[in-house]
Amino acid sequence: MLVLSDLNKKNILIYGYGKTGESLKNFFIKKKIKANIKIYDDKKKLTNTYYLKNIIHYKPDFIFLSPGINIYNHKHSNFFKTNKEKIFTDLDVFSTQLHCTNKIIGVTGTNGKSSYCKLLYKILKKNKVKSVIVGNYGDPALNNIHHKNTIFIIELSSYQIDYSKIIKLNKAVILNISPDHLDRHKTLMKYIKTKLKIFDFVNYKNKKNCLINDFSSNKLYEKLSGKYLRCVRFKNNVSKKKFFLKKLLSDCGVINFNFSEKDYQLPHRNELCKKKNNLIYVNDSKSTNLASLKYSLLKYNNIILICGGLLKKGDKWDLRNERNTIIEILIIGKNTNFLINKFKKCKINHKNCKKMNIAIKYIKKKYLNNLHKDKTQFTILLSPGAASYDQYKNFESRGNQFKKLINAI
Repeated sequence: MLVLSDLNKKNILIYGYGKTGESLKNFFIKKKIKANIKIYDDKKKLTNTYYLKNIIHYKPDFIFLSPGINIYNHKHSNFFKTNKEKIFTDLDVFSTQLHCTNKIIGVTGTNGKSSYCKLLYKILKKNKVKSVIVGNYGDPALNNIHHKNTIFIIELSSYQIDYSKIIKLNKAVILNISPDHLDRHKTLMKYIKTKLKIFDFVNYKNKKNCLINDFSSNKLYEKLSGKYLRCVRFKNNVSKKKFFLKKLLSDCGVINFNFSEKDYQLPHRNELCKKKNNLIYVNDSKSTNLASLKYSLLKYNNIILICGGLLKKGDKWDLRNERNTIIEILIIGKNTNFLINKFKKCKINHKNCKKMNIAIKYIKKKYLNNLHKDKTQFTILLSPGAASYDQYKNFESRGNQFKKLINAI
């Protein structure tokens, strides 16, 4: 249990000063915590009175850590290792401060977390149930601590689950598991176990409130999760989605479970950007691993796929089962030889474009002037299946460039 009074006269370190770090500092000040608060950030040179210049010999009593920091592969990893038991997150603080009239639903999984949180929010809103999305998607949790009679929907990354110790959830759901972030978790086993830790945060560990929805068909995940709940599978079947949602929101005052794709559509996540003649353009730049790419391929036919970037450790890039829906793959990214060899083995048409603008020029020249003669619908799909940092600041800038280029043709 984390009691705010326990923080008085203690050394508090806020490590990472983004939105979450700022919300922690403001919360402690508002609550008049009489502690020695220090802030450290790896990239920002801070000048305020809370700034800690040298962390090497600092002895904190509590560390509130930004989830984006990899303590296992870090220049200060020895510092984190020594103080690991002192690490907490803003969500730990948030959970202990909520009013008794509030409920918290935790959502995690490899892909689709943000879209699913938005869907829950839309359904609750349609039923006039007050709700707020916080966490990895949405505002920092501590900026919303004042709400009462509210259902909080928290999107939890594996990093947040790993670092948090005392989150309190009324219900928890894992959407899916596929290999991801293995550069941090090292093995799929450790990654899955970190995700499953979400169920340790459920009040009284009631199995009825621990829900698993799995469309990844990951055998190791199914084996490890078996002790919690039998897996519910829905893929794209709307009736099964509704069944799962009813189980999740069974005691939240929800009657109307009707929804459309617009209710959970988010930018850069299978976002329909343009439709002209028999061509549709889809921006799925949020696809940063192979599993999310394969999920997108299930949604469309006659695909001209743009993919590539900073590939995730553990992704095999075997698209033989999906190749019947693919007309051609246009590869972008700095290191493309791996994908070229993989697509050759899969016997899929491909072209090494390296850059997005070259891929769009190629589409205009080869496809745009010819496909309109055919009544068949074709999909130009940006679903990289890889991180963006080799060429872009983030997946948003990658998706925005795609939209800018296609709107110009």
